[in-house]
Amino acid sequence: MIGQTKIMKIIDSTEKVIKIIVDPNPFHPAGGGQPGDTGCLRAENFLAHVIDCQKEGEEIVLYIKVKSGTIHENMQVESFVDLERQWLLSRMHSGEHVISKVLENTYPELHIYKVDVGTESTAVYLRYPHELNWEILFKAEEDANEVIKKDLPVTVDVLSPEDAKKMIDLKANWERIGENDLIRVVTIPDFDMIACSGTHVSRTSDIGGVFIEGFNGRAPEWEFRFTVHREETMRKESYVMRKLLRTIGCPLEKLEEVFKRLQTENKALIKGLEHLKEYVFFPWMEHSMGGYPLYSFELFNIPIEIASSCVSRKLKEIPEAICLCIVPAEEGCHFLLGGGEKTSLDLQGFVKNNRTLGIRGGGRKDWVSGKAQCTYLARWVEELQVYFVNR
Repeated sequence: MIGQTKIMKIIDSTEKVIKIIVDPNPFHPAGGGQPGDTGCLRAENFLAHVIDCQKEGEEIVLYIKVKSGTIHENMQVESFVDLERQWLLSRMHSGEHVISKVLENTYPELHIYKVDVGTESTAVYLRYPHELNWEILFKAEEDANEVIKKDLPVTVDVLSPEDAKKMIDLKANWERIGENDLIRVVTIPDFDMIACSGTHVSRTSDIGGVFIEGFNGRAPEWEFRFTVHREETMRKESYVMRKLLRTIGCPLEKLEEVFKRLQTENKALIKGLEHLKEYVFFPWMEHSMGGYPLYSFELFNIPIEIASSCVSRKLKEIPEAICLCIVPAEEGCHFLLGGGEKTSLDLQGFVKNNRTLGIRGGGRKDWVSGKAQCTYLARWVEELQVYFVNR
């Protein structure tokens, strides 16, 4: 959408991101879990990207980055709203309303309290005192898509709190609404009525369809994610599923059963290995690091729990030592880095500050673990020596 507007006020120009107020303002502010509109402002010899739009008090503020030219008040500019992004957020937000209402209608104890609307996927946060599972979510997805297919109208009305409170079935967070605030009420007739400050489609069919990608949490706090990129997501997951079925060598209807059996077998194997931990010894290599002995080893195809036990025994045996072990995995490696009780090195600081090993992990000052991209033990030893000898 292209329009003419004027820069009425520059609130803050001390940072790379400048806050301004324009009139008229065609950008929709963040609200209802939906991010603000983006786009750009343009004039002769001037270009600025609008990276966010927020309501601050009674004002709607644009966050911009000036790419060329100089900004000043009373400046006339052309405004361009990224309508493709806004439309996608509208589909996501209306899709969230439909799937949330389906769940709350089906399960009276379930309450949606927060959403995080995105362009790729949307997160829905809920409270439910029982177990959330795929059967519940699959049924909600199916029912939501049936509502979407009905092509119901979606209307937005702006009401005063006094008028809004007369609407018996209206869902609203009244504690967040001031006496003089205008309330945007989004209605899908005979299905849903909720106060919401986000943008929405005009008919449910515009949503296209919803596809639940996953969920996590434990009672009573849960989260699930869905997308309106339904066909694309189903195609991608179908590719992965067909490859997996070929690798495992079982029919689709047996996949879950086979996976559960493999999980059980893996747990039994690890439990059996637990009894062998005390009898497992690794070929340590010894180095020197800032006055401390550094012991390292690298072994393939062992559970990280076995390596952890071996490191712990070594540190008890030599309390002034530093121990490093890496266990190469399919992508990168698992690692353990521990210090004995007579050491004072900050191993957590090494993990946090290293930029070359591709480390993702953490822990305590004397014990850190995680995954890393680098699988070369000699490189790990070199990085440790450089980091601690130079400190």
